[in-house]
Amino acid sequence: MKKIAKRVTFTGRVQGVGFRYSCLRSSQGFSVSGYVKNLPSGAVELFAQGNDFEVNSLIEDISDYFKSYIREKKVITLPYSPLYHDFRIAY
Repeated sequence: MKKIAKRVTFTGRVQGVGFRYSCLRSSQGFSVSGYVKNLPSGAVELFAQGNDFEVNSLIEDISDYFKSYIREKKVITLPYSPLYHDFRIAY
């Protein structure tokens, strides 16, 4: 499987609703590494990498779970980075 990395910026009512903790919990069901963090703009940034199926499945899982809170989702594909070995909440 091809290894990929994606950075997703979620906007809407995504802070103060358990978004980051739900992402962390959801990530445990997938073979991904990376982070999720709040941005000063009120958005949430998710960086996930792994094989393309796992990364896309995580993003889809989060998008479905928070569909009533997400107004917009911007996805950028990035090079895979060996710097991340687990998935965590970043501050």
